[in-house]
Amino acid sequence: MKKALVFLICFFTILTLAVLIYTIFKDDEKIYEEKKILFRIKDVKSPKQILWYKGELFLVIENHIKKFCLEKRKVEFFAEIEENHILGEYTNELVYIEYENHVIESPEEYATYISIFDLTKGNTLFSREYHETIKPMYIEENFLFLIDNYFNSPNRTYRINLESGDIEKYDVEQIKIEGTESIRILKDNRTFEIPLVNKIQDISIDKEKDRVALIDTQGSIWIYLED
Repeated sequence: MKKALVFLICFFTILTLAVLIYTIFKDDEKIYEEKKILFRIKDVKSPKQILWYKGELFLVIENHIKKFCLEKRKVEFFAEIEENHILGEYTNELVYIEYENHVIESPEEYATYISIFDLTKGNTLFSREYHETIKPMYIEENFLFLIDNYFNSPNRTYRINLESGDIEKYDVEQIKIEGTESIRILKDNRTFEIPLVNKIQDISIDKEKDRVALIDTQGSIWIYLED
């Protein structure tokens, strides 16, 4: 009788602990396959930009750059940033792209001024004016990709060769996202299968490691790791 009572006490204690652990972590982390982890960053929502750089995730929130530390699972302040600045990676350095759009009265006038600065030292790495009214999106290899940035614009996309400064219209290769309850992401001959229900509005893929950051339509940030 005593053994049965001890067994029941142990059983219900373990069950209670299991329920508590599940309640605490169910919205934070899901380990759904060996060495594959999906979890949500709880500290922040709705960043303007997300960017992987050397295995670390950088977030642009209002006029602040914050860095998410994977080991601590903590968001830390990194630097200030202006409203018209966008984060990027160029020449293996973390940079910010500054842009200014101007009202013009003739096609000969320059409508946009773009420059790229080293984030830590502040050195100017690129500077040029363009006739198009455009806004930077991201840097990939030696190209800066941009989009039209004026009222009722047709959302054309461009790319600037950062060596020559030449600009051209360019059909940007979109990251393909397939599925609903389980999404399939295809980018640069890499495929990620991630069991996420919410629809995705932005994505960043670490080019060095199998890590993906996602922003869903609720503004939540999800991290997928595949080590």
